[in-house]
Amino acid sequence: MAKSRSAPGALSRRAFLTAGGAVFGSALLLGPNGATKPTALATLARQPGRRISVGYVTGSEGATAAELSALLAEGGTTVVPATSLRSGGGRLLGGSAKVQLEGTARGLASTDLRGAQLDALLQSRGTSTDEVVPFYALTIDRDSGADNGPPVSVTVPFEREPTIGFTLRTRTDSVTPQAWAEATSVFTGGADRGLPKLREGTYLLGMNETTWSSSKVLPAPDDPRWSQLASLVLSVHRD
Repeated sequence: MAKSRSAPGALSRRAFLTAGGAVFGSALLLGPNGATKPTALATLARQPGRRISVGYVTGSEGATAAELSALLAEGGTTVVPATSLRSGGGRLLGGSAKVQLEGTARGLASTDLRGAQLDALLQSRGTSTDEVVPFYALTIDRDSGADNGPPVSVTVPFEREPTIGFTLRTRTDSVTPQAWAEATSVFTGGADRGLPKLREGTYLLGMNETTWSSSKVLPAPDDPRWSQLASLVLSVHRD
């Protein structure tokens, strides 16, 4: 893991932790956006471009930390495309979602990935401006090997619409660090076609845009196929 460094258009990691509480606090006080036009986050969700491949770990809804660890460590767990879920909600209905970046799944060390940066994308609330606010969440730099610090978590009000998004930048060439590939994905609490559905459980953000394009059964811990499934692990719980 790398030392946190500013990503283009994003805040520092400390600002993420500080400002995040203020933004979400106001969101919880003011409630859902009452505008009739699509929000900035909903508009972003429909823009063309590369998408993060998002998988949902079946059986992870309501799982404890120990149960989640077992689901990811033992072979046989099925991961489905998060876009294939019928809708968001489940245990999140009527509450808020705590979204936490847990770290990386197996297989990352066996890939040619040299660096990654992740931003959380949030809908502005309690302000007169309708915009998507990016917060810097994670850096991986395999060339430096520095520590990125503890996991980041944020809380968002659950809504039946695009609720939270992510931008993932990756690079495989350590010689030309400017060569970043960027992909975005927006999670919805509704049934929006083509979007990952936000519900309680565990998600895998694939480092490759086709990693979770179809259902897959996780291999055994020492299986070399993990190199094709390198992902960031994201957990969602009712807050």
